[in-house]
Amino acid sequence: MSKRKTLRLSLLFLSLALCHAQQPAAKPAAMTNADVIALTAAGLGDEIVIAKINAAPKTAFDTSVDGLKALKAAGVSIEVVKTMISPMSARSAVIARTARSGRSQECASSGTLCHVR
Repeated sequence: MSKRKTLRLSLLFLSLALCHAQQPAAKPAAMTNADVIALTAAGLGDEIVIAKINAAPKTAFDTSVDGLKALKAAGVSIEVVKTMISPMSARSAVIARTARSGRSQECASSGTLCHVR
């Protein structure tokens, strides 16, 4: 490859990188009932769905009576619904279970679902 082609390609990649870097980051959409239903329908376990809820930067769950009926009809578990209603309480329960199970203190204090192999 000639030096001229190499220079052109380098400039092209540099300009693309600069254009991408200057675009404002899109705000993540809030996690909704539809997201939870989709994860459940995909066959992911409760631990994964709950971890996803707890990791979401923003949620907009419909926990009205009709919303809860729709979740139940879609096969969403009671544990996941409890987390949707009160994510902090569910996170505290995970931390308490983790501490009682003898897992590492780092795992328990992180508030995440940790796995023991």
